[in-house]
Amino acid sequence: MKRSFNTLFITALIVLIAAPAFAQNRQGMRGGERGQRGWDRGDRMERVMQDVSPELRSEAHLAVLDKYVNLTPDQENQIVTADEEFAAKGEELREAPMNRQRKAVAAADLKKEHQLAIYDILTKEQYRVFLVEREAIRIEVREYIQEQLDD
Repeated sequence: MKRSFNTLFITALIVLIAAPAFAQNRQGMRGGERGQRGWDRGDRMERVMQDVSPELRSEAHLAVLDKYVNLTPDQENQIVTADEEFAAKGEELREAPMNRQRKAVAAADLKKEHQLAIYDILTKEQYRVFLVEREAIRIEVREYIQEQLDD
C-alpha cells in the first residue's frame, strides 16, 4: 500500500513539474511572436494583395502570364474578363457574414474555380508551362504589383 502511494505521489509530482513544458504558447501562435519567427513578411504581403485594385492585379497577372505562355489577344481579353469576375466574387466573399473557416473554404473553392477558368482559356501546352512555372509566376505577379505600388 505504501509502495503504490509513493508511486502515485512521484507520478503526480512529475506531471505537475512537466505540465508547463507541454503547455501551448497561444500568444506566440496568434501574432505576439510572428515577426520573430519569420511569418510576418508573408502575412504583410497577403494584406498588401488584398488592398490592391482588381485592375492592377489583372494587369500584373496578364503581363507576367504573357511573358511565360505568349498569350493571343483573344486570350488576353478572356483572362481580363475572368480576373474581373473572380475579383468581384472575392470582394463579395470578403464582405460575406460568415466565420473565418467557412470563408477559407469558400476562398479555396474560388481559387480552384479561377484556375479552371484559366485552364479553359489556355491551350494544353500553355497550361503545361503554367503548371510548371506556377510558383515563379505567382512570385513575379507579387513583385510586379509591389513595384507598381512603390512608384
